[in-house]
Amino acid sequence: MPTNYVKKIVVLVLLSIIILTLGTISIDERENVIVTNIFTKKELVLTPGLHFTWPMVEQVSYIFMNKRDGLFTVNLPFNDTAKAEISVAIQWQVLNPQTYLAVNESFHKMLANKVTKIIESRIKTTDLFTFNQLSDLISEPIVENDLGIKIINISLNQLKVDPSSVKMPAQIITESSVVYKPQISIESAYYQTQILKLNTDLKQAQMYQSLSNTESSFYRFFRKLQVYKMNARSKSDLPPIEDLYK
Repeated sequence: MPTNYVKKIVVLVLLSIIILTLGTISIDERENVIVTNIFTKKELVLTPGLHFTWPMVEQVSYIFMNKRDGLFTVNLPFNDTAKAEISVAIQWQVLNPQTYLAVNESFHKMLANKVTKIIESRIKTTDLFTFNQLSDLISEPIVENDLGIKIINISLNQLKVDPSSVKMPAQIITESSVVYKPQISIESAYYQTQILKLNTDLKQAQMYQSLSNTESSFYRFFRKLQVYKMNARSKSDLPPIEDLYK
């Protein structure tokens, strides 16, 4: 078999291994992943499992699926003669990353409105004592498609009742205070590091190429400095600077 033919096969095999290594991604059960084609802008949601993405063509963003926590406080009329300040803790999961990202700026306000409506419906079907004993304000998870999430749990955190003849309108008085610490898997952290290094190396190569095209003399000088920096053992190994800039 000709030597050149063997070399081509070896190069193709090595190239395939590199592409597979950089493009293969493992997604565990805690995650959903959005892959965006940088040319067509088409988005694809990948679910847990092993997937392949094209390096330098598809960009990956991680949306974590572990439980997220928030705290909401609302003022609501409990009945005709009393108003209540109700603080609740909420847990939710991301089901549709694309929708979730699309409403990101107004997400907590929208979620607070939905929580308020849920509390209002529970108030109408129970008395004050029973409401105060509830450990969970929803009987089963609620899917909110317009937010791209599933509400897993809403629990009563604090209830303050103020007897009054004034009936207050339903109104959110405090924005949510979200406590969320994403847990990234080792595989995902390693993959993100590889992508970051690849993109950084590419940008560095592009900068060097641009410098070579626009300032060729300075580029040669710069590269000589790099070589001496890597190989010189002491200052005495360095030639005069005027000799470098030639």
